[in-house]
Amino acid sequence: MFSVKLLSQLALRSANCQSIVNQLIAKNRQLLHRQRCDTSSRCLRTRIISNTGSPDERVPQMTTDPTDSHSINSKNLLDLLEIRDNPKTNRRTIDALSEDIDSEVLDELSPAIGRSFNLAAFADKSETIQALIKLGVDLALIEKKSPKNAEYLLKLDFEVDIKPYLQFLVDTGVVASDLGHWVTKNPRIFSEHMDDLNVRLNYLSSKRFTKQMIASVVSKAPKWLSNDTKTIDYKLGFLQKEFHLTADELRRLVTSYPRIALLHDMGFRDITFAFKEEFGFTSDEIKEMLIKSPVIFRKLTAEEKGHRMFVKIFDLIHNEMKIPHELICKYPDVFNRRYPLIESRHQYLKAIGRDQYDPKQPLYVPLSAFYLLEDDEFCDKYAKTNVQDFNSFLKTL
Repeated sequence: MFSVKLLSQLALRSANCQSIVNQLIAKNRQLLHRQRCDTSSRCLRTRIISNTGSPDERVPQMTTDPTDSHSINSKNLLDLLEIRDNPKTNRRTIDALSEDIDSEVLDELSPAIGRSFNLAAFADKSETIQALIKLGVDLALIEKKSPKNAEYLLKLDFEVDIKPYLQFLVDTGVVASDLGHWVTKNPRIFSEHMDDLNVRLNYLSSKRFTKQMIASVVSKAPKWLSNDTKTIDYKLGFLQKEFHLTADELRRLVTSYPRIALLHDMGFRDITFAFKEEFGFTSDEIKEMLIKSPVIFRKLTAEEKGHRMFVKIFDLIHNEMKIPHELICKYPDVFNRRYPLIESRHQYLKAIGRDQYDPKQPLYVPLSAFYLLEDDEFCDKYAKTNVQDFNSFLKTL
């Protein structure tokens, strides 16, 4: 028989064990509940703050309804409903590497893919894209410059929305083999109304541009047709007034380089000021250079780098080589050449005693020798040496 004391001790130990068991069960339930809450709150993309994070680094809260079976793992639905109104869950941490996290849930929690666009993805599906590629259109360049234009082309039907415009361009005088390049330069042509395009051609005809002239304008400057007649009329009027051009001179200028009429008028005013005040050219000399080489005006208005290079070349040929303004304006294309090439040829002529730039003196070397001729022609005709000697001299510079 057990003594009363022994029975009392056994009863006390049994009670202690039961208490410990109850505590362990309670802790396990709390841990399980917390894990479920953490995982579910991650599914909802609530504001979770890491151990090292700050309140400013919180993840934006997901706007999807947590009861939507398509946006969550169905087996976590009860947990989600349980924590829906629990404000403490968005302050907890989550360990994505924990074995307690459901891998399927993590797959659903991957970051949303950003919206992107690439015409290459539609090359096998879009007949329009395939037709444009065959035409020679540089779709990669269009997409690089303006994704909106690329998306716009994708929405068009080639037979209905594109082919009539291509026929219009060919009828206007654009060579069929150049259509790809033309569309690359102005893909928005298909958004213009056909009646407006005809009005713009009729405007040029009313200004006594011949069919050949109109074909040259449209072919050389694809964006010309995207300007309304009011804009073109203003720009042509500004050119004629600013540079004192006759009607024939204006037509020849626009036909040879139609992009000149698309420049901003403030750019022209800046150039005129620079030519007169900075370089000392007269109005007649500026006009002569414009007619002979309009491209240099576009370069000067396009970027500051072009202006700096113009200043360097002018300083070389006018101040060092002592070539007067009246001769410079007869060879304006010299400003289209690279400065090092002009300088190296001048230094070579100077080294051999043939730097003679006065047309009234013998052994005259015109400015055209610095941009029209290859090295061997330059050496043979003006330096009177062989190109090997010239190349050896360049190594000493």
